[in-house]
Amino acid sequence: MKQILMMTWIWALILPLSLSGCNQNQGESENLKSELAQIKFEKDVIEVKLRETTSARDNLQNQVKELTELRDQLTQSRDQVKAQLAEHYRLREQVSELARFRQQLQKENDELAQKLEAGTEKVAVLEEQLKGVQAAIAELQGTIKL
Repeated sequence: MKQILMMTWIWALILPLSLSGCNQNQGESENLKSELAQIKFEKDVIEVKLRETTSARDNLQNQVKELTELRDQLTQSRDQVKAQLAEHYRLREQVSELARFRQQLQKENDELAQKLEAGTEKVAVLEEQLKGVQAAIAELQGTIKL
């Protein structure tokens, strides 16, 4: 009988403990389900942020590519402008040289014009003298024939 009484007491103690343990397991299960739902929600939020970040990164990469192409175009344009500027300076120097050459030619032309004018005056004087000499010769020839 002692054994029956002890068994009854053991059952009386074990049964409430085991039932409370089941309730605890059920409570833990609810907590775990709640945590799992929270983790899934956080995972979904992180995935959305990851997609947004990936999209933003792709957009930035496209912008970098466009800006790089634009920079290359600007560099090419700058090089063309530099080449045109160098050509402009070279042509300007040639124009200056041509202006100096034109001035030199104009000076020489003026000198030649002065020499021509002086020569023309000498020719006019010599022609006058020639006419005088020819008149004198004609007069002499006229007197000799008589």
